[in-house]
Amino acid sequence: MKKTADLRIELSEDTVLLVGHPEESGGKVVKGSLVLTLTESIKVKAVSLRFMGKMKVSWSEGMGHHQHYYKQEKTLLEEQWQFIPMPISSPTPTPLHKKTYALAAGEHKFDFELTLPGDLPQSLDAEGGQIFYKFKAVVERPAFVHNITKKRYIKVVRSMLPSEFDLNQSLEISNTWESKMQYDIAVSSKMFALGEAIKLTFAIIPIAPQLKVRSICAALKEYCSYTTSHNSKTDCRTIQFEKVVDPFPDTEAAIWNRNMVLRVPENSPLVFCNTENDMIQVKHKLKFSIALVNADSHLSELRCSIPVVVVDSVARQVENALPLYDDSWRSVPYDPAVFEALRRPSISAGLPTGTQPVTISGRSRTMSITTLSSTPTQQLLQQQPAATISPNTTNPQPLVGGPNANADCWFQGMDLSRVPSYNTAAPMAHVALSSSLPAYDQVCSSPGTKMHFS
Repeated sequence: MKKTADLRIELSEDTVLLVGHPEESGGKVVKGSLVLTLTESIKVKAVSLRFMGKMKVSWSEGMGHHQHYYKQEKTLLEEQWQFIPMPISSPTPTPLHKKTYALAAGEHKFDFELTLPGDLPQSLDAEGGQIFYKFKAVVERPAFVHNITKKRYIKVVRSMLPSEFDLNQSLEISNTWESKMQYDIAVSSKMFALGEAIKLTFAIIPIAPQLKVRSICAALKEYCSYTTSHNSKTDCRTIQFEKVVDPFPDTEAAIWNRNMVLRVPENSPLVFCNTENDMIQVKHKLKFSIALVNADSHLSELRCSIPVVVVDSVARQVENALPLYDDSWRSVPYDPAVFEALRRPSISAGLPTGTQPVTISGRSRTMSITTLSSTPTQQLLQQQPAATISPNTTNPQPLVGGPNANADCWFQGMDLSRVPSYNTAAPMAHVALSSSLPAYDQVCSSPGTKMHFS
């Protein structure tokens, strides 16, 4: 039998990326179209589209007659569009189901737009809890004819802000354990995407004589907590586990080194991304254990753990595409004194050939900017206290310099493409606009200026 009607929900994107924590994310706009393709004319009573976001938890405890079920559901977001008939605001509501409308053969397209708030939790499909977002379109037909329905799910993913670069930095655990050994465990990062490798490095310096390492274990563990109004439950499972027996066969070396790799699974339900809200929490930890054999054949075991974050691969790709906040040392932070000195129109001297560091109070990095031969500017810059150079900025590069620099601009070589951080700009005094801008009345009275008013 030939199909007379085809209903589709077309979206600009199936995966919606929310950047930042729920309390600071700006949200996202999803655009789409509901497309109804007909091979022949049909009659309909209504054409509507509904969006719904829900979060629910459910689990059971006990056995037999002592078994108890717990569940709770929460609606996160709900939106509805009525395409046929068009909604009409009327003090007297009229029933819509009594009238039918004829749709001709061909394609009928209904556009829609949905604004998703930034505090939505990301999608999850775990055994004890689910967070889902879906569109459902319904073409309501007359009596004795089946309605036409279509569903489409979207995936909500959350990514961290670039300012949280500390999650991308390597981590080291160093300590001396009971005068037996000095150990150093290095992890490549604190945030990992689905399918990404977790690189681990173990370095041990033996202190006690005749000490041997029996085995080294590393595990990625997941903790899922589900909460209702009066009850809660936490499930723990091991995502990945790696064990190396006799990891250091050469006991004569001064330092024992060993590399290990744990790989995060590529998709759920093998692993879930970190999430945290009032009903569902998903967290991860890296756990390590080092089994030792002492000189008297006594066994000892060292255990430690660190929290890590597992994110979706889409969020990781966007995170890598954005510049790191640590690269802000390449631009000069906003300082009202330096800013005012550089924008003074009285400074019109040429640029020297070299550059000197400009120190900004309260900053621990050294920035270089083209110096000016004007005495007032140099005196103002020299009044600032000296800044120290951090380990990551041993070779600061000048932003603007050389004989081809624009000496006539009021900013005198300052890189204005860099926006100052909030912590830097918030306490600063307001900078007045340039006095060279013409007044509004002057522009209106200028020759050749035509003003049109309607």
